[in-house]
Amino acid sequence: MTALTWLKAVVLTTILLSGFVAWAQEPAEDNEDTPITGGITYSPIIEEDEVPRDPFKSPFEIEKERDSSNNAALGIPNAENRLPHSISEMDLKGIYLDARTGYWAIFSIGGEYDWFQVGTLFRDADLVNITDKAVFFKHYTSEDSDHIREVVKELHRGEE
Repeated sequence: MTALTWLKAVVLTTILLSGFVAWAQEPAEDNEDTPITGGITYSPIIEEDEVPRDPFKSPFEIEKERDSSNNAALGIPNAENRLPHSISEMDLKGIYLDARTGYWAIFSIGGEYDWFQVGTLFRDADLVNITDKAVFFKHYTSEDSDHIREVVKELHRGEE
């Protein structure tokens, strides 16, 4: 074996051993002994008033179900995308027909006039139809989605 080949073997062995030593070293330990907190945990012990958690569902699925059940408990769809007005505080003042966009309902709410089209979502109702004489709402009468009634606000001749 020549001196050059022997030197190459020594250098290669040194590089491999230094990489192995660096890999084999244990990471530095944290001096803090604080436990990790937060998130959704699983405990096999169930409290009396607690519903058992399904261990085969991920925490993300559980959080998503919890959020959707909070919205479903209201019984009103799209509860977060609704205007703050209740239909009981809205007075129909006029109906306007635009050739391009269709009918608009003009309401007086707290002394101010607002214009709305079909599909507008209010706090407790949905505007479902506007004709030349009336405005139709789907009104949610309670927090349960089974209690829905139709409310019609008619425009009388003296108000036109």
